[in-house]
Amino acid sequence: MNHSRIYGVFIIQIAWSMLSLDINQSLNISQDILLNVLEFKPSNIQERYISIELTLNNFNYTAIPLLTLSLNNQPTLSKPPQISSLISNFTDFYAYNNQLAQHTVIFDYQEMAFNTSFFIGILYENYSDSAITYNLKSQESSDLMCPNKCSGIGRGRCAALNNCACYFPYVGRDCGNRISVANLNKNVTVPIESSQRGYLEINNTQLNKSSVILKCTWIGNAGMIYLGWPTSNEKDLPNRNNYMLRLNIGQDKSPLEKKIDFSESNPISLMAIYNTQEDKKITIACQIYESSSSSSSSSSSSAKVSKPIIVLICILCISCSLLIMLAIGCVLRYRYLKSMNSRISEIESPSKIPTNSINTWYPITDLKDFKHMELPAMCMICIEDYSPDSKVRKLKCGHIFHAACIDEWFRHNTICCLCKRVCDTVEASPLGDCSPIRDDSTRIYNESFNGLTIVEIQQ
Repeated sequence: MNHSRIYGVFIIQIAWSMLSLDINQSLNISQDILLNVLEFKPSNIQERYISIELTLNNFNYTAIPLLTLSLNNQPTLSKPPQISSLISNFTDFYAYNNQLAQHTVIFDYQEMAFNTSFFIGILYENYSDSAITYNLKSQESSDLMCPNKCSGIGRGRCAALNNCACYFPYVGRDCGNRISVANLNKNVTVPIESSQRGYLEINNTQLNKSSVILKCTWIGNAGMIYLGWPTSNEKDLPNRNNYMLRLNIGQDKSPLEKKIDFSESNPISLMAIYNTQEDKKITIACQIYESSSSSSSSSSSSAKVSKPIIVLICILCISCSLLIMLAIGCVLRYRYLKSMNSRISEIESPSKIPTNSINTWYPITDLKDFKHMELPAMCMICIEDYSPDSKVRKLKCGHIFHAACIDEWFRHNTICCLCKRVCDTVEASPLGDCSPIRDDSTRIYNESFNGLTIVEIQQ
């Protein structure tokens, strides 16, 4: 084993006969950036996929690790060393940015089989002198491998190599964190265990506001808050290198109050809360309120929306009115056609008194032929005045009517419309009138005197 320290690089050269790592080491870190490199030459590997896992046994936020893996050539840093200048093939920046105690690099060994050496690099960014104890392991598998097996059943599934598909409400690369959703004017509490993280989501697709006010208070004073927007990669959560607002709870005791403006490209805001205490739990309580600008924009948007709604209502009312009018017209036309059909059927139906009998018994006569008689001024059927050239029929009862009117009357009746005497028989009464109406309880006598009909009724 060869130890050398060159510009912050600590190299350990070890050769393994097969990839079966289980190493525990301690390092005293006394400089800002330290890269610990382990070289090995694996052999006799049977499976396709390989996972390298680094776990810090005494994790704290004073020394932040970064796991990296290089093929054939060891990872390198610039002089003086900077993390952004790291050259390597595989790097777990997700765990580094999110300050996780467990780091994982997973790769397809069959695609890398031409390589003879692997270099595992453990880079530390240190804020104070401290001792680090870590464990380094490897695993092999013929099945797809994902970090931490997507945190177990019910949280997600391994959809592709090193890619977990998380089920709501779990988030993160390994679906290891639960996310809470903030609702308007309702308090939501996010408890966070020691050295863990919690997430709060503000989803504008449900709120439909242009902006809201976020207010938070907390119990416990050792934590860090990162507020930001998730990128297109759902696993790129707000962290120390991707945030809009950063707040150290241990330094700022005042409650958090922040206005969040939404846009079409950023409809969701996330808040990540880091519990930096090793043995204590912190609890953060948050509420969101509608901002004044959001209220005005909401009212203006509602006004914009109300105009087309009013137009739509007017169109519907006009359409309904037209439909009602059409229905009424159809009903009236149906009744008219039904009445016309009834009249046609009545006209086509046989008359109560045949036409030839009417012409025989009551021939058509000019009204002027009755000038010696005292005649009524109008026809009592159509209630219209007689004219000098009117064509009339005189019944045997002495009543005179328009010929057309009495003909229509006789199509449905056999009696005079005034005196109700029967007029459908050729036999005349002894006085030459129409036959009287017969009734068992009444005797009717007709007498004619100077063209007048006298009716006497005796019981």
